[in-house]
Amino acid sequence: MRRLTSLLAIVSLAPAALALGACGGHERIVVSPEPPRDLESRAEAEARSSAKEGERVGDTLRGVAHRDDASTDWRIQLDEGQCYWFGYAGDAGVQRFSMYIWDPKDKRLDSARGKPPQGIFTHCAETSGIYRLQGKVSEGAGHYAVVVYKTKGVEKKPEPEKKPEPTSDLAATIEKKAAQAAAGAKRSGDFVEGTAETTELYTAMEAGKCYWIIAAGEPGKVKKLFLYLWDPKSKRVTENKSDSETTMVGHCAKESGMYKYQLKVDSGSGPYKAAIYVK
Repeated sequence: MRRLTSLLAIVSLAPAALALGACGGHERIVVSPEPPRDLESRAEAEARSSAKEGERVGDTLRGVAHRDDASTDWRIQLDEGQCYWFGYAGDAGVQRFSMYIWDPKDKRLDSARGKPPQGIFTHCAETSGIYRLQGKVSEGAGHYAVVVYKTKGVEKKPEPEKKPEPTSDLAATIEKKAAQAAAGAKRSGDFVEGTAETTELYTAMEAGKCYWIIAAGEPGKVKKLFLYLWDPKSKRVTENKSDSETTMVGHCAKESGMYKYQLKVDSGSGPYKAAIYVK
């Protein structure tokens, strides 16, 4: 009789032991069908207390997790220049909670991971659009709620207007150079200008007259400015490889025709002008 009683006791204990083993020695958290009544009010209290003079945005965001790392995604409209306060709260089964946010291009912007089950998560939007917000029960299981408030962000100071860099009066520089080097000569035509590394131009010269081609580049930008001159038969007749931003060549024409001259910025870069003087 004692032997039979002992066997019955062993058999009756076996199912309980198997159930414990199946759960890995941990009790499974049973998630109630409905969230606690105070869940939303606790989430709102977090958002309201953090967002001073803020206003509530939209309805309560809700989720439920039946296991660790279960998450819920929401799509929400955020506006540029506004800061958003996401107050969250979980029920008794939620032990650790995480939040993430992605921009309208689905680039993750920020996260708060493994936090206590009640708190605040913030983000200030730099662009307007539909953002993705995610709540995740990192540890535990249960219901959770998120309430959103917004406040006006810090206004961006307008960038100071960039003032155009002062430019030299290149025409005046050329005129001054002409008065010194070609006294009595008169300018032929308008000033020509360029910014390319090399510029080729043509001018008509008459036999028996002397010509000066004078060029000036922007100081501090054009470091070396070269000048070349060819006769109507494409024979180079003179050149000046100047070590500064100004250059000049002179030529007394022995034959009439179209002469080619070339300006070349050998060092630096920037605008330059040139003019021709004749007498």
